[in-house]
Order: sequence, then structure tokens, then C-alpha cells
Amino acid sequence: MHHLHTSLLAVVAATLPLTAQNPPQNMTLMANMTNGAISYASVWGYTAPDGREFAVVGAYNGTWIVETTNPANPVTITTIPAGSTSTSNEWREMTSYGNYIYSVSEAQAGVRVIDMSNPSTPVDKGLVHSADWRNCHSIHCDPEAGRIYPCGTNTGMWILDAAANPLTLPSLGKYGSGNSTYVHETYCRRNKGYFAHVYVGTLRIANISNPAAITTIATVQTPFQSPLTQGWTHNAWVTDDDKLMVTTGEDLNAKFGVYDITSPATPVLKSTYYVAGQIGHDAFGIGRTIFLSYYKDGVHVLDVSNPTSPKRIAYFDTSNGSWTDPWHGDWGVYPYSDSGIVYLSDIENGLYVLRMDAGHMNRYGVGTAGANGVPRIQFDGASPMVGASALELRLSKLDPYSPYALVVSSGQASVPFQNITVHVDLNNAAVLTGTADANGKVTVPLPVPNDPNLGNGKVYMQLVGTSGGSLTASRGHWFGIVP
Repeated sequence: MHHLHTSLLAVVAATLPLTAQNPPQNMTLMANMTNGAISYASVWGYTAPDGREFAVVGAYNGTWIVETTNPANPVTITTIPAGSTSTSNEWREMTSYGNYIYSVSEAQAGVRVIDMSNPSTPVDKGLVHSADWRNCHSIHCDPEAGRIYPCGTNTGMWILDAAANPLTLPSLGKYGSGNSTYVHETYCRRNKGYFAHVYVGTLRIANISNPAAITTIATVQTPFQSPLTQGWTHNAWVTDDDKLMVTTGEDLNAKFGVYDITSPATPVLKSTYYVAGQIGHDAFGIGRTIFLSYYKDGVHVLDVSNPTSPKRIAYFDTSNGSWTDPWHGDWGVYPYSDSGIVYLSDIENGLYVLRMDAGHMNRYGVGTAGANGVPRIQFDGASPMVGASALELRLSKLDPYSPYALVVSSGQASVPFQNITVHVDLNNAAVLTGTADANGKVTVPLPVPNDPNLGNGKVYMQLVGTSGGSLTASRGHWFGIVP
């Protein structure tokens, strides 16, 4: 396999005029809307099989579903009613598995199941497990295992089997009782769970391979800032290579922590990040890029490729600044839409639809699927910024051992060719060719030179492969380089 020369990215980016940095930092507001609720909580997303995209917002009056396929003109599809008038309706969180959305709240027993098979007319399938708990704080899905984790219920954290039956969610077990094992939120992947014990300020790494007999691998006190006596551990997220873990704390001056978990039994705190006088909430990541909701201080997007020194690469604040206490503003952020559009939920101001102008992969146009779906490009190793020596591209959804061509360009296009559409300008393009591995994947090192002239330059990409004797192609991809 051949790799792009280090200077290629510099050549491509340098051919473009520098774009102005969007206030406050590398993020542009596409739309903001409400549904008339008195407050809003978490936000999630759903991509339909036909490519349409939807934001799912936890509103006081129910689960609010918004089509965002045109991010500048989002359209409300429906609000699935809350079914309760309790003030705890303001705490509503969601996740998804397959064509189903799962919604919970502190005012709701069980899990509300919403069928998105026809996203133009979502169907409320009702509540499951309503006899097992009377309230639920948060809900998480491990899509690789097909398991759903309702957390913060009055009877513990439950493990449900969505892969076996996404409508009834049969139970596989439950965990926790009392403050020391109460799980406020969790992140679960590859047979490990990362449990946030908010009331005692600890993060537990657990072996969850047997959900009926969960065991502890390690427990750490998460970082905090005086005068707190503990970190109010709120959530955790882990990189796909299981080397880095990040944690959040939900109280004034509680810190975001970055841990080396190469040895999960002995996590090592490498650095912290916090905003004085503010409260952090949830962290989610893509590669080494972390999206951190920070209540009254908006969303902070951090690069943690150097775990000893997190760097903020993007920022957007939704708060109007008039609140005297910090429990307002950005509740949640969702960075996983296929297009790259980012959703943010603000407690007072509803749904924000944002575009990242640098540091994040954006997609446009329509791809052509092969046997493994539409080919895809993603970042890992580092965020795309000046001097990012560890930046890598992860190519996926190619056929095993199939040839591919990665086209890198300084411009966008839309040109039919055989059965695909070429989405990049071929006049100023460089092409990398190679062969996918047994899983249809490729890792391509793509370091960015330490040249400040590259900052804010745009780069366009498309991945082309073969499947069943025909061409297959990704959507168009573009990103801006963080100065």
C-alpha cells in the first residue's frame, strides 16, 4: 500500500484562499428552533436508510423529532407526548439501535420505544419495563453488542438485549444499589463498561462480558477543583483503540479528565481541563476529537491527541449570558450524524444545528453502496489541525481485499461517471491507490505540516472502490484545517 506524501496535504490546502474563522471558533450556526416546550434536555440523532437525517430532542413535552436533511431548514416531524406532567419531564434522554429510538426520563417508568422505520411517521410503540423501575436518568446503547443500558433508575442500571428483540428489550441483568454503585451514566464497548458514580465522584471500569455477573477492573476518583470535595463524575467516553478515556464532572469547577487506560486495571490521569465558574456535562468523541457540553459556556470541541495537553479547536455558546447561576444553556451535543452536522440542545433555547468549519469531517452528495455499504472516511489519531503529526484517515466499508482509490482535491464537483458520481474536482487532485484488508478497512497516515499558512484551508476527498464488478464510492468529504 502506498501512502500520501507528507507535503501533499500542504499543496492541496495551499491552493485555496484562507476562510475567515467563524465566531466564536470554527463553528457556524445553521438553524435554531423550538417546539414550544418550556425546557429541553438531551439530544440524539438518527439517519434513515435512505440517508435522511433527524435530530431527536428530549423536550419537556415529549420526544421531539426534527428532520435536518437540509440543516439550514430543519422541519419538525412530530413530538411523541411525554405522558406525564411532572417537573422531572425536563430530564429526558434518548439513544437508538437499528430503526428504533429509546426515550427515558426521571418522570417516566420504563423505556419508550419509537419505531423510525418510516421516519416521516414515527410510531410510538409504548413503554417496556415500566414495572421494573419508576424513573430513569439516562440511557446508553452499545451498538456492537446490541445492548441497551438504562441508568440512574430507582432499581439500578439495567442491561437489555436489543439485538434479541428491539421492541421488548429482554433483560440480561442489572447492576448497582446505593450511592457507591449508583450508575448515573455509562459507556460500554468491547466487553467493558465505564460507570459514572456521580454521588461519590468515581469512575468504575468493569468487565461486562457476563451482564449477570459484572466485575470491577478498576475504580478511580475523577478530578475536581477546590472547594469541591469530590468530582461529581457524570460520564465517560473511550477511544476505539481503548487507549484513552475521558471523564466529566457535573458541578462548579469539576474537571474534564484525560486518562491513559492502556492498562485498564491502572488508569493514569494525564491531564485536566475546566472552565472556572462553569459546569461540564457530557463528553462524546470521534477519534481523538471530544465534544464537551458545558452548560452556560456552550460546547467545547477538544483535541486530545496529546493527552497531556488538551487543545480546544472549536467552540459555540448558546447561552444568552443573563443567567446568574450556571445551570442553564447547553445540555447535550450529538456529533455523529453522517453528514457531519452537529446537534446541540439548549435548556432554554431548544435545538441548534451547527456546522464545523474546521477540525471535523463533513459529507455531501450521495455515495454508491457496495456489498458492505457506502465507503467511508473518518479521522483518528488527531484532529486535522496545523502540526497534527498523528493524524490518520480510517477508510472503511470497502470489500475485503478490494482495490481502492482515495482522491484528494482542492475543490468540489458533481460529475456522473459510470454508475457513481465524482464529488471532487479532478483538475487539482492527487490519487492514492491500494488494497483493503480482510475487513474492508485501511489506515492512511496523513500528517499535517506545521505550517501556519495551512490554517483554515479546505480539503476535499472521495473514496472509490469496486464491488461485484461495479464501482462503489463514498459521499464527498470535506474538512477545514484548524490553525
